[in-house]
Amino acid sequence: MKSNSGHGLTRNFAVLVATSAIMRFFMQLTKPYEQLYIIALGGSATIVGFASSLSSLVKMVVTIPGGLMADKVGRKLLVGLTTFGTATSFLMLAFAPNWQWFTLGLIVAAFFSIRGPAFQALKADSTYSRTRGLAYALSEAAASTPTIFAPFIGGLLLVSPSGAQLNIGAAKLLYFSGFLGFLFAAILRTFLLTETLENSSSTPALHSLKNGIIYSWYALKWYTAFNILVATAYPFVYLFRVVYLVESVHMSTADVGFFLAVSKGTAIIASFAVGVLIDKWGRRLGMGLGVILAMLGITLLILGKDPLVLATAIVFLDLGVAIRSVSLQVYRADAVPLESRGLVFSILATLNLAIQTIASPIAGFLYETYGKKVFTVSLLAYVLTIIVLTKVPEPKRLERNLEDLLTPIIAGKCK
Repeated sequence: MKSNSGHGLTRNFAVLVATSAIMRFFMQLTKPYEQLYIIALGGSATIVGFASSLSSLVKMVVTIPGGLMADKVGRKLLVGLTTFGTATSFLMLAFAPNWQWFTLGLIVAAFFSIRGPAFQALKADSTYSRTRGLAYALSEAAASTPTIFAPFIGGLLLVSPSGAQLNIGAAKLLYFSGFLGFLFAAILRTFLLTETLENSSSTPALHSLKNGIIYSWYALKWYTAFNILVATAYPFVYLFRVVYLVESVHMSTADVGFFLAVSKGTAIIASFAVGVLIDKWGRRLGMGLGVILAMLGITLLILGKDPLVLATAIVFLDLGVAIRSVSLQVYRADAVPLESRGLVFSILATLNLAIQTIASPIAGFLYETYGKKVFTVSLLAYVLTIIVLTKVPEPKRLERNLEDLLTPIIAGKCK
């Protein structure tokens, strides 16, 4: 096993960041308006929640197998091949004639998210523990910078000359451009990445899964609880904020795109600064700050009527996600040993997806019934998240293997 205690960035890290930047740009041309597109294809807010739930369910089913494959087969092959698969899903989204076919495209894309644990493990393997906070912040900043103007570009192109909420023909062209962008990224990943798993785990799959669950719960139980609450809060506001601004506040997609561009630029700067801070002051700082900013954003979104106030709400919401995301990724990378990262990361992700599978259709129904009042559910979940954060310990930066770490846990010596 390689030691990750040095300094600097690796070639793998650069390739992952560069390809993520390409993929995020093309994804952000359409992703903020995905819910509007489903509605334009004949769906409703309830259908939006249903489609999101199905997508989360498929991701949940494939995530643990993806984690086992990452630790047994390796990271590079899984990341490269499944990126090709995601590219093909964009073709389905581009040519979908109705919301049913579009949902099928989302399900196909969700299946190829099986690479998620391998991607996260490869990223963690390719950074050094002493500067991991800065490295993750740099990766988020570099990968997200090209996406700053993507929502604005997408929003401009999606303005319908007929006065409809969204231009369906332009949306199809944007999804096709996503196919081309993801195809290029897949080619780069296939030929430029190198494998980091030198010695795959010899532990049988079921035993590995049992060990991963034990470690995730007993060693990371408060971190896991924090994650679950964050996952609960997410769909009740982030799934419908753009729908709310366009349908209820009557903003155009161009206006919303401009606000999203501003928020993304602000989030990039802030996440970089937080990466430096959490290396010095601890990972919990960023986790808490991200939640507090999201709570401020939700409050402004509920109470605000002026466009400037609503724009500030979007900025706070995206700041919260960016800062919290960097901090959670760094915490997880610190707390899990290298050869088990794929599996443990997948278990944590599966719990999140299970929550979102249940919460998304509920959020859709409640939004269709009560409108923006549904955002208060996220606010309440975040209040509980802050309480749980007081129990989350700072992670130890681990180099030992999972079997060694489990010994005191099973013996009852590690609480």
